[in-house]
Amino acid sequence: MASLLRRLSWKKLLSSKFASSGLDEHSQFLRSFHLQKTDSESANALSILECSCKNLRSRIDKNSFGDSEALVKSFIKVHLPLQLLDVFEVASFESKKDITFLLRFILRNLESIPALMTYFEEHKSTFVSKLLHIYANPEEVLHCGEIIRLALRSFLLHKELLMNYDIIVGILKNHLTHNSFDVYSDAFATVHHMLNFGDAQLVAKFLSENYEKFCFEYRKWLENGNYYTKRQCLGLLSNLLLRESNYDFRIRYVNSRTNLIMIMKMMGSESQLIRRDSYGVFRVFEANPDKSEEIQRIFENNKQKLELYCASMKEENALINY
Repeated sequence: MASLLRRLSWKKLLSSKFASSGLDEHSQFLRSFHLQKTDSESANALSILECSCKNLRSRIDKNSFGDSEALVKSFIKVHLPLQLLDVFEVASFESKKDITFLLRFILRNLESIPALMTYFEEHKSTFVSKLLHIYANPEEVLHCGEIIRLALRSFLLHKELLMNYDIIVGILKNHLTHNSFDVYSDAFATVHHMLNFGDAQLVAKFLSENYEKFCFEYRKWLENGNYYTKRQCLGLLSNLLLRESNYDFRIRYVNSRTNLIMIMKMMGSESQLIRRDSYGVFRVFEANPDKSEEIQRIFENNKQKLELYCASMKEENALINY
């Protein structure tokens, strides 16, 4: 705990109670984020910070400060977004809720306050690096995942997160195979937000530039994932292929022999819902008017089997819809 807290710079430990009203009292609280403290003060420093965050959250909830822009500007003067991430892992469970609330408040104002946008343009790499470091710990996923998905609403942070895709994949490898449903479902929610929301052209460019790397990892999730992971991956894949801005990605994907064979194998799953989801992806291959020679050959060699399968799937879907 001491090593993490040493990264925080506090000039002195002030009382968490505010002496007066308005932004002046908030400024007094923020002055607690300035100079050094000794190791013996660490526990007390953390306790005061936690109490201060709780009080600040309460006052924001009640709209006691009024002017959000002035409030956020006072936050960035003391690097509050980075300071909160520094202390996140050593804070108590209840205090993490308060820290998450404050970070959500900051991120929700990101696009509307120019000074905050300027701050994040300068510190985006540090902010994202600290955020991913916390997210790598499965015990912090439920709190931190929410912050990441909110950050993805910003073009600036969305782009920065995509630039850290290798790190994210490493984290997701662990989370998507975790024995806790909450952990791997949160991890996939993050993948879904990263690729299915935000700026469509930004995602399309990422998929185009990282096609091989993305498909290699995604194929492993589809082939080796648990039931939940397979269904979620198939659903997201279908969305990505049908999204008009992902045209280049779609053409490349549906002209891959490896991809088609994998999807056809999944169409034979014992799970009715996985069969249905994989059939939905298969139909994108089928609808492609410019099939490559090897894709056409697979369709021709399996024509009779595919006709029977498609007929059975139509009947199956009709029964489900009925």
